[in-house]
Amino acid sequence: MAGHSIQDYTWRLDTGCFGACTDGTPVVIEVRDGEPVHVTGSRPPSLEGSPMTVEQLFHRVEREVGADGYSVTFDPELGLPTEGHFDPSRASTDDEWGFTVVSLQIG
Repeated sequence: MAGHSIQDYTWRLDTGCFGACTDGTPVVIEVRDGEPVHVTGSRPPSLEGSPMTVEQLFHRVEREVGADGYSVTFDPELGLPTEGHFDPSRASTDDEWGFTVVSLQIG
């Protein structure tokens, strides 16, 4: 996918779940050479377990393949996941999560 080659970018990400997530308050993550270098907009506990790079988001989305509930939308030009909703096991409560890439600026 095209997104795997992007190394320098700033993105706004909102994650929703039970527990440590941003839930409606997107964070701004600056990534340089594929590594997060600056995060604004949220306290660290709300970011625990959240993908901090597009690469990490791809891995998280790939791990959810086969979940009882799986829905992902990809950007048609860049091939990046832009929104996703997952329910790993409909028989379990509090394991649902989702994300929205609010914006992504390359460079």
